[in-house]
Amino acid sequence: MLDIHILKRCRDVDIPLMSVRLPPGWSRLYPDFSKIFSEASECEKQGLFTIAGTGYRKALEFLVKDYLQKEQNLTKEAIGECRLEKCCQKIEFEPIQKLANAATWLGNDETHYVVKHPEYDIDQMKSFLYALISSIHNKYELEKAEELLNEKSCHRNTAGKTGFLRQLFSLLKELYNDNHDPDDHVESHSNV
Repeated sequence: MLDIHILKRCRDVDIPLMSVRLPPGWSRLYPDFSKIFSEASECEKQGLFTIAGTGYRKALEFLVKDYLQKEQNLTKEAIGECRLEKCCQKIEFEPIQKLANAATWLGNDETHYVVKHPEYDIDQMKSFLYALISSIHNKYELEKAEELLNEKSCHRNTAGKTGFLRQLFSLLKELYNDNHDPDDHVESHSNV
């Protein structure tokens, strides 16, 4: 698991904000994002806040575009030249789409000359980014839970059906045996 400690400079004192722990397997699932995110965090630790904001924005772009490739089977060519905000609109899962959009708007303020949302800062952008990471991870975990429940449900249904079929077969066998005397069966063959 990748641990990233983030600091904020306040009145010439470094204050730990939070330790961000990327979910297990993220460096394998989203290697470019993980690397860029880690580097942006390192810049922030060193007090390079302007560069850190740009780095987080770049990490966000890699996360969104890689997510679209993995989850919605969009090709690299289809999203490669697409602006990040347009890519966010392609995300089908609404909570993830909203968080990606909000982080994008604030990330753009970190990279562009004109700041459109001066009431928000890099900390809010990171907060949206962390929520986005968490939402994607939670979506993966929910899919695993559904798979498990469907698998268990399938086993229960199969076991239930198997038990039912065994009972039905037993009843049919009893009915057959009650209606057909084995001696009658033999006699009919002997008369032939």
